[in-house]
Amino acid sequence: VSMHREHVVPFYLLFFIVEDLIQSQEETGLPNI
Repeated sequence: VSMHREHVVPFYLLFFIVEDLIQSQEETGLPNI
């Protein structure tokens, strides 16, 4: 279970970062890549 946990944590972190980037782009309206 611990091994599965370690693999899931980075996935959630990556998803959270992507969500934050998308929201920031929508708020600013500028194509920040």
